[in-house]
Amino acid sequence: MNLLVLITGLGDAALLLPASAGILLWLTCNRCWRAAAWWLVAFALCTGAIALLKIYFGVCSANPDLRSPSGHACLSALVYGSLLGIAGMHIEARQRYCVAAAGAALLLGIGWSRVALGAHSVIETLIGMGIGLAGMAAFLAAYRNDAETPRPVAGLLLAAILLGVLFHGQALHAEPLLHWAGSYLRSALGTGCVTAHGGAFFIGFEKASTAFY
Repeated sequence: MNLLVLITGLGDAALLLPASAGILLWLTCNRCWRAAAWWLVAFALCTGAIALLKIYFGVCSANPDLRSPSGHACLSALVYGSLLGIAGMHIEARQRYCVAAAGAALLLGIGWSRVALGAHSVIETLIGMGIGLAGMAAFLAAYRNDAETPRPVAGLLLAAILLGVLFHGQALHAEPLLHWAGSYLRSALGTGCVTAHGGAFFIGFEKASTAFY
């Protein structure tokens, strides 16, 4: 298997959605109710933001390098960052540097693979990564109080590895559905695009019946 494909597969929703459910299950089993609620909020906001931006930029963006912010980068930053963040709070301080370095290398590798494979531009990858990191930071801030109690994080990490083995190579293609949604909105309602002109922002509605690409 091509190395780039192997790396980029680590960021696919087919793997990270089960991993997200695993994090939620682990939090609830350990009675981290507040953190579990924040995990749901962070996950919903990150996935919702990416979906809306994909639709918006796909319809409105005049920049060919900004059409579809990377969902792979977003989910990878949120899920892997949160997993390693949880682990980092339950290990010795000197070991956290190794965990942080491993996490950074993993996220950079996934982001690089998306650009190298031509799936996304650099700016699309950075936007997705930024959204995911923001969600991760919000969740870990909520989990910090629960981290004061020792918890069996080894089981969580083992479950994540097992899910990786089971689901790596699978693909969940949500992009066609989002493209259809953008195409429908554009043809049925017209495009409502926020455009900069003369230092001011205005919303222009333009009827269109062209296909969405």
